[in-house]
Amino acid sequence: MPFMRRSISILFLFLASCHACCQKMGNTGYYLPKTLLLEKIGTRHQQAYQEGDRIKIQTKNREMLAGNIWEIDDTIIYIGIGRPVALSNIAFVYREYGFPRRLGSYLFLGGLVYFGIVTVNHLLNNEQVFTKDMFIVPTSLFGVGLICLALSEKRCKIGDRWKLKVLEIRMN
Repeated sequence: MPFMRRSISILFLFLASCHACCQKMGNTGYYLPKTLLLEKIGTRHQQAYQEGDRIKIQTKNREMLAGNIWEIDDTIIYIGIGRPVALSNIAFVYREYGFPRRLGSYLFLGGLVYFGIVTVNHLLNNEQVFTKDMFIVPTSLFGVGLICLALSEKRCKIGDRWKLKVLEIRMN
């Protein structure tokens, strides 16, 4: 029992000294994860981005940047490997919607698979390989897939209806 009391008191002193040392250095000792919040003014529509999330933006000098968020500071975000972008320099943020992107990809892939199966079937049956009717279904699947991919992201203009905030909390 005395050994347990002694080890608990040593652990307590160690933690207290670490906390005092971090306070002296100006650091709280805790990492506060930051969140970049895209919010529509006057509504509850919002999108939260943490470090490691994928983001696509356009700067005010019309430069398109897409990649993972490396770090979020109070006024700067780092996209990709160390590419700094000031929050005041961001003109548009592209919100991505997952379901239309996945649906478009699956429809495009389904059209490709259907075209391949019908082509192999025609080859095995010694029929004419390319006919008019074998292009109807795959091209319609390709077309609907492309439309879904085009509608899978929304361009949000910063300043008019949307604003960017940096929060020192983790939002899920």
